[in-house]
Amino acid sequence: MMHEMEKQNFVTWHKYANHKEIEKAKEVNIIAFQRLLHEYADDIDFTYKSSSLSVFTAYQNSDVQEFDLSLKIS
Repeated sequence: MMHEMEKQNFVTWHKYANHKEIEKAKEVNIIAFQRLLHEYADDIDFTYKSSSLSVFTAYQNSDVQEFDLSLKIS
């Protein structure tokens, strides 16, 4: 139970953390960070792939209206 909660917390945090937050986590406790990263790397990879796929799918299914934004000088 606690292991699953730790996994969910780390994977979710890693998904939304920016570069600065990740670097700070490494500075504070690199041993724990490396352990969690190694242990949940597959879950993190799956999360990134699935979120990229959902964005791509949403884009493919949306009706996109195109605009001509070229500059016209009279």
